[in-house]
Formats: sequence, structure tokens, C-alpha cells
Amino acid sequence: MGGVYSLLMIYETMNDEIALEGNAKYYFNLVCLSILLTSAYYIYMKFILSPITDELEGILDYFG
Repeated sequence: MGGVYSLLMIYETMNDEIALEGNAKYYFNLVCLSILLTSAYYIYMKFILSPITDELEGILDYFG
């Protein structure tokens, strides 16, 4: 629930700060949100799952 709220707040803040019109607004938001989601996925894989599986080297090899 907090993640959805955070994404909505980021989306609204980006729209308020950068005054884009039409399709450019949607493409810009799509690129920014995809960067944020990719970063969140990497952090999740590295810091949350690695202590559980005790295979930090295997996870780092997956991304490297």
C-alpha cells in the first residue's frame, strides 16, 4: 500500500515540476518510473534475498 502511494506521489510531483504536454508527459513518466522500478528490483534482489539464500555471489553474478 505504501509503495503504491509513493509511486502516485512521485508521479504527481513529476507532473507538477515539469510542465510537459501530451504524449511527452507520458513517455517521460514511463522512463522515470521504469528507472525507479529497476532500481527497486535490484535493491530487493541484492539486500533482501541474498541473506535468505546465503548466495550473495550468485546474485551478483546474475547482474554482472
